[in-house]
Amino acid sequence: MLGQILGDYELQQDIGRGPSATVYTARQHPVERYVAVKVFEPQPREVTTRLKDLYAQIERLDHTHVLPVYAEGRWQDRHYWDLRYMPAGSLKTRLSKQRLTLEEIDQVLPQIASALAYAHGHGLIHGDLKPTDVLLDHAGQAFVADFGTAAALGRSATTFRAPEVWRGGAPDMRSDVYGLGAILYEVL
Repeated sequence: MLGQILGDYELQQDIGRGPSATVYTARQHPVERYVAVKVFEPQPREVTTRLKDLYAQIERLDHTHVLPVYAEGRWQDRHYWDLRYMPAGSLKTRLSKQRLTLEEIDQVLPQIASALAYAHGHGLIHGDLKPTDVLLDHAGQAFVADFGTAAALGRSATTFRAPEVWRGGAPDMRSDVYGLGAILYEVL
C-alpha cells in the first residue's frame, strides 16, 4: 500500500503491523504534516460499525496522555484512522533497546495510569493494554493508544490478557489495571 493516496494522506512507510491493522507514516495534504494512519484489514459491516462508534468515543477524549485520533475514513474496503505520529515508537521498542531508569518509570507509569483513569471516567475501557499500546515522544512522555480496538475487532493479546478475560469475560476496568501491572512488571 506504500505510495497509495487515502483521501488527504499519502502512505509513506510501514511502521507497525498487527493481525487486524497496519500503521503507516503518511504525509497529510494540503497541511503538509506527518501523521500515522492505521489501516484496518477488511472487516464485516458490524465490525466496521463498531470501529466508527469507537472512533467517535476516542475523538471526544482530551487528555495529555491519550494518543489523539484526528480523523477516520474509508478507502476501498478498508477503514482507517489518522493518528498523531510518534516517531520515538512504543514502550516495547524502547525496552528492546534499553531499560527504563527508575526516574523514567516514575514518570511514565503515572502518565499511563492517568490516561486510563480519564478514559474510564468517560466510559471507555482499553481492554488490551500492553507495551505496544504505549507510545513515547522524544521527551519520554507516554501516550496510550488503541483504546477499545481489541474488543471492537474481537481480538486480545495473550501475553497480557487479564484472568477474567482468560475465563471468557468481557474486558473491564480490572483488565486495564491488570495490564498496567503487567507493564510495571516488564519495565522493572
